[in-house]
Amino acid sequence: MYKLTLTSIGTTILASTFMFTSIVFAQSITNDQSPAGSTSTPGTPRSSGTTPVSPVTPSIPGSSVSPGTPSSPDTTGTPASPGTPGSSVIPGTPSSPDTTGTPRSPGTPSTPSSSTAPGSPSTPGTSRY
Repeated sequence: MYKLTLTSIGTTILASTFMFTSIVFAQSITNDQSPAGSTSTPGTPRSSGTTPVSPVTPSIPGSSVSPGTPSSPDTTGTPASPGTPGSSVIPGTPSSPDTTGTPRSPGTPSTPSSSTAPGSPSTPGTSRY
């Protein structure tokens, strides 16, 4: 029985590993859609083969929107404001004191309540042999 159980577990692990490997391999084949005989190295971006679309000129004469210009200024890379001057929050300090490592209070110890009559067999402290 022991040998049968070990064999069953080993077979299950082996089959699961094979299934996982085959699924991952099939997924990588599906995602890699380079044509056969292509010399591109894996991980490099490939062109999609489509030509870029030229921007369409506005159809309303006299409109002030010029094609290709963003509607809002580019704010990427601008640093965030540090906050209100004179605020009492110091960056890097925790908002609450660190309580890790402090011992927990033990609480009140539980005292056994004896609800049995004295001399009965279930009284604590008596040994039954």
